[in-house]
Amino acid sequence: MYLWFMSNPDLTHELIAGRQERSDATARAAYRIVSGVTGALSLLGRLTEPLGKAYGRWQRRRLAVKTLQSLDDRLLHDIGVSRGDIRRLVDETAERGAMTVPELAQLEAEREAEKPVVEELRLAA
Repeated sequence: MYLWFMSNPDLTHELIAGRQERSDATARAAYRIVSGVTGALSLLGRLTEPLGKAYGRWQRRRLAVKTLQSLDDRLLHDIGVSRGDIRRLVDETAERGAMTVPELAQLEAEREAEKPVVEELRLAA
C-alpha cells in the first residue's frame, strides 16, 4: 500500500498539501496564542507599573519618617521640626516635590504667621 501511495503523484501531492495546510494552521494558532499572551503581559505590566511606583513612594516616605524620628530632639529643634510634625512634613514634601527640611520649616512658619490674619478675617465676616 505504501508503494502504491508513493507511486500515485496526485495522492502524494494531496498528502503534502494537507500536511502543509496543517502546518500553516498550527503556525497561525501558535502566533495567535503568542500574540495573546504578549498582549496580556503588556497589559499586566501597564497595570502593575503604577502599583510599583506607589510602593516605591511609600517606601521612601517610610524611610524619611524613620530617619527623622531617629534624630534626637535637639537636632530636630536645630532644623526647625518638632517630633509631632514629622509625618505631616514628610507627606507635604512628597506632595510638593523635593523640598529641604528648612524650606518646610519656613513654610510652616509662614502658615503660623498667617493664622492670626485668617482668624481676623473669619471673625470680621
